Amino acid sequence: MRKLLTLITVLLLSLSVATAQDLTGSWVGVSGGFPGFNLHFGLNDVVSQGVDLRLNGSFTYTGAFGLGADVLVAIPAELDQPVAIYGGGGPFATFGGAAGFGFGLALFVGGEYRLGDVGFAPGGIFAELGPSLGFVPNFGVGFVGRLGFNYHF
Repeated sequence: MRKLLTLITVLLLSLSVATAQDLTGSWVGVSGGFPGFNLHFGLNDVVSQGVDLRLNGSFTYTGAFGLGADVLVAIPAELDQPVAIYGGGGPFATFGGAAGFGFGLALFVGGEYRLGDVGFAPGGIFAELGPSLGFVPNFGVGFVGRLGFNYHF
């Protein structure tokens, strides 16, 4: 399991380095929370202005490895701070761990504080929270909660 997680991590980071020369508005990130630890790779404005795509690799506290994809949509909000508010969601699959194979859908709302005011413009700290629905192996309702860091390039 560790070898697979290491391989996926290397592939995601390699993809981000390879595409950084061709794409603008991409990011990589890490987060922790519930149900575990995540690596993210995102692309801004994939579908249209304000609609982003994010690929996720995760390792849960129950020992499962997960893959997922999220669509993120900007929510217009006038704030006094450099915070971007967004909503999103997408499918995820888990492999291994206590439940074996699993498939579901996560929905969330989040916000990212860009660190330009403190002298690190590419950085951002984000938080997300929302429900998740598991369809396989059994139907169930849960939640996702993440706190993380993004590096934009």
